[in-house]
Amino acid sequence: MFLLILFCGLSFCSGVQNTKVQRETSGNSFLWIIAKQLARLEDKVQDIQKQYNSKDKEIETIKEILQSKKFDAVKTPTVVFKARDLRTDVNLIGKRLVFPNMIVNHGSGYNRRTGVFTAPVSGVYLFSLQLCPELKASIHMHIKVRKSGHVIGDLNFKNQIGRQCVSANGVDFLSRGEQAWIYCTSASSSGDVIVIADHGNSFSGVLLHT
Repeated sequence: MFLLILFCGLSFCSGVQNTKVQRETSGNSFLWIIAKQLARLEDKVQDIQKQYNSKDKEIETIKEILQSKKFDAVKTPTVVFKARDLRTDVNLIGKRLVFPNMIVNHGSGYNRRTGVFTAPVSGVYLFSLQLCPELKASIHMHIKVRKSGHVIGDLNFKNQIGRQCVSANGVDFLSRGEQAWIYCTSASSSGDVIVIADHGNSFSGVLLHT
């Protein structure tokens, strides 16, 4: 009887011990799974952080590019002029045309006494000429650039129908100090060929880009 009781006691203790070991083993497995999930979550967080840093760098690069473009736009100075009303139209052949009345001269490039524009900065310039010839008068004018010798605008016209104005344009790159003006190549006579009183007679120019 005693031996039976002892055997039962030992069996019970063994069962309790096995259950404890199983519980400990099961608990360790659960903790391992949790640790594994946390590790994966940490990896995902790091990946997201890397993506965020990459996007942040892209945004900064775009900002720098935009700032650079903005700076480029700002650094082009304002150079523009317009002069009108011819000083004279007598004996113009082989001479420069002078427009003495200034409408605007931002950059101080145009000389109203000589009729010559001197580029204050290097860049691409657009020039425009408008003239109002006398009836039955013919004129041939060039917009010329001194250093290069380019003829960048050509106005050739004979007025046969009454009062009207004609124009010519020219674009060229001028270095700083280079000059442009209007030159009379030919005219129908040495006398009056242009309506002096007409404010439509003008010479203008503007800096497009440096």
